[in-house]
Amino acid sequence: MPMVVSWLNPEETVILYKLTAPLTWTEVNKAFDQGIEMMNYALKKYGMEHTIHVFMDMTGIRNIPGGAITEARRALSRTVAPNVGITVMIGASLLIQNIADLASKVVRNSSAWKYKFAPTVEAAWLQIKNPTPQQ
Repeated sequence: MPMVVSWLNPEETVILYKLTAPLTWTEVNKAFDQGIEMMNYALKKYGMEHTIHVFMDMTGIRNIPGGAITEARRALSRTVAPNVGITVMIGASLLIQNIADLASKVVRNSSAWKYKFAPTVEAAWLQIKNPTPQQ
């Protein structure tokens, strides 16, 4: 399966999306739906004070399917749980970083989307423990 969604820790504060090739947008959208369900579950279980961060492990991705900007805009237009924290894209290529930056600028509701980039899962943990302003 090209995309797996799971809790990364027993405290249920980080959702991990593990992407592997080949990848389709249908699979990505199904995974995003699953992640939103997990966030809503945690919101009901723990309440608003329970922040949930998202790690997107892209180290297994070399190429992305066509239509990436359109799909990024669609993803940013989704309504997510109000207790979502920082999204950290792990191992994202320069192309993916540029698409994320562009999509966050052109989607109206994306100003609340906090995202970072990290080379490893360990570095991603540091990003959510010691957040710095986006560049």
